[in-house]
Amino acid sequence: MAVHLLQRRYRAPDGVLVLDGGTLGLSLLPTLEQAREAILVDAIRADGAPGSFRAAGRRRRGPGSGARLSVHQVGVLDLLEAARWRERYPSRLVLLGLVPQSLELGVVRTPAVEGALPRLVDRIVAEARGLGYVFVRDRR
Repeated sequence: MAVHLLQRRYRAPDGVLVLDGGTLGLSLLPTLEQAREAILVDAIRADGAPGSFRAAGRRRRGPGSGARLSVHQVGVLDLLEAARWRERYPSRLVLLGLVPQSLELGVVRTPAVEGALPRLVDRIVAEARGLGYVFVRDRR
């Protein structure tokens, strides 16, 4: 959802892959292992109102084992742990997400999450700029 909005509003700079991994889980491992830097975006299980923003800043190492960050069954934490285990981890990593209304599987976003998507996209663009990659607003 955020990736699609990002792709509609911005052109990615050369050398940047914008990918909607959906619920691909561990099949994203080869892509993550090839990345020097990565910004991962997902629904985040955390305290807070639906649509509230959560971020884990730029890290040289990802979050340790513990509670799942993602609502997906094989999620972000599994992916990061696999990359760490194989010693092929991005040098810098940013985790961004929104707190969902419900953890139940579904295809409809709640109004709170839908309304927060533009702010999430702005944060993705800002984080990318902080990593040295400038997205250009698409004038279409």
